[in-house]
Amino acid sequence: MNDLFLPSLKGKIGNWIYFVATIKLADVADNDRIATVAELAELFPKNISEVLQRELDRKRINKIAKYLEAQDERFLSSLIVAIFKGNPTWSEIRIEDNYEIQDKVVQDEKIAYARGRLGFLRLNGDEQIFALD
Repeated sequence: MNDLFLPSLKGKIGNWIYFVATIKLADVADNDRIATVAELAELFPKNISEVLQRELDRKRINKIAKYLEAQDERFLSSLIVAIFKGNPTWSEIRIEDNYEIQDKVVQDEKIAYARGRLGFLRLNGDEQIFALD
């Protein structure tokens, strides 16, 4: 499985570090990189799929595919996943001190807040990724 380098934002809530990333649908489908909780049932208690994820409705797959193919202005909502095992890595994009947006200088405290939050998440394929929702 090929490495994926996903543009991402890094955040933290409590002890949990999370990432908001963009991924191509082709990479989601590639080699079944992302599984459902039910497909990884051996890792979890019996009722975990009831708690974490709605049952996959296979009847909707064709409808969703047709929608994505037919609509020029399409939207597919977010996919929330958890990563189990593997060694995902994250690299920060360095932000310069004098950053401008449309000829306006971004204030130092805004730049300081952004540091350490913009970067790339690398997945090498050894991870077990499962859909939460």
